[in-house]
Parts: sequence; structure tokens; C-alpha cells
Amino acid sequence: MRLQRRHLTGPILILTPLISLGCSEEAPKKPTTSATAAPIPSYTLAETRKSSIQAADLGKKWTEGELPEAFEEKKLRGCSNSDIPLLDSPEIAAGKFGEPEFRTTGANYARIIAIYPDEPSANRAMLAVQEQLDKCPENKHFPSKKLPDEKIEISHDDEWSKSSVPTSGWQHIRGIESVTYPRYVSIVNVRHLVFDYAQRGNLVFGSIYVQRLGPKDSSKPLQEKASEIFDEQLERFGDGV
Repeated sequence: MRLQRRHLTGPILILTPLISLGCSEEAPKKPTTSATAAPIPSYTLAETRKSSIQAADLGKKWTEGELPEAFEEKKLRGCSNSDIPLLDSPEIAAGKFGEPEFRTTGANYARIIAIYPDEPSANRAMLAVQEQLDKCPENKHFPSKKLPDEKIEISHDDEWSKSSVPTSGWQHIRGIESVTYPRYVSIVNVRHLVFDYAQRGNLVFGSIYVQRLGPKDSSKPLQEKASEIFDEQLERFGDGV
């Protein structure tokens, strides 16, 4: 406080600032608490199998089929008929299912779930999957070639795209692929595939939904069906144990 000197006729008063020695009248602040992090989910093999989608969940006429060889070898399916090995040999819960006429116009669905000891192990496995998917070309032509046992692989053209969209707390990568064969092979000469890869806690999930369509048919309905199955499966997993 600045004091001004004045010429006064009376006694001189010296003014000093008042210092409050008492407590402030402000309301006491409430103690702050930091938000508690959500626990990392953990899943067991038994619970994973119990919550996995089965043939009856897909439709009345769906049936269970033989597992893809890749699943038996603890590998995920990738673009252009490739396989992606799962790191560290986890426990596996897998299944394959098909609609009637699944060899022609019916749909096929297969899923594999890898159960790791902990989240860091599952996270490393998911990163390895992503690295392999990043190598997939957007377009690739495969010429005809001879295979063992006098078989022939028919020439075809592959188109591939992928997106990364976190879903309900899961890391999620979706791959969309179309495989086009010559028209002389079949009037339904385009094979559409929807790949889903996801990771949360100690689980790594992989699935593939496949159906053949004509060249002018839209693949949107089958992509929506694949999304419906995928969302239902994640909901069934819940938060683990």
C-alpha cells in the first residue's frame, strides 16, 4: 500500500496494512482422487470355448465342418490365401461352419481364438499379425499354375483393403478381399472374404466370413452379416474372469 505524505495540523497517524492471522472463509477444497484404471480382462480356455459362437447361433441350417489346416497349426488366415503364424504357441479354441450349398453360393464362417498367459504376450502377437497384414498388396494377379496330384490353380485377381477401428475396448483390424475368377469357371465367379482380427487382454481373435457372388452382386449384405457375427462374439466374451 502506498502512503502519501500530507501536511496535517493534527496528530500524525501512521497507517499500516492489516494482516489477517485468522483462517480464510473459503470452503475447504475436497481432496482430489485419480480415476481408477479399468482392470485388464483375462480369459480362460474353458470360458472362451463356452462363449464362442456355434453353428446353431449362425442359423438353423448351418453345420459344423472340418477345421482349416491353418487353424490346426495355430495360424490365422491372411490375404491371398496366406497364413499368419501365431507367436509363442498359445492355447486355441477354433471352429468352422457352413450354410447349405456352402461350396457354391452359401456362406462359410471360421474363427480361431488364441488364449495367451497375459496381455503383453497377446499384444505382441497382435502386432506381429498387423505387420503381416501391412505387407498385403492392394491388387495382385495370380496366373494359372500346376499343383501336385495333377491339379491346376486357376488364374485369378485379388483385391485387398484393410482398416483399423477399435471396437468395444478391443484392438480391431478388418480386411476385405475379393477374388475374381474367369467367367468360364462359374457364373458366381467372385469370392468375397471378410477378415476380422482383434485383441483384448490375453485374447487374440481371428475370423473369416466367405461367400461367392456374381460379378454384379453387392457384397454389402455379407459384410453386414460378418459385422453382426463379430459384434455378437465380442459381446459374448464380456470382460473375462
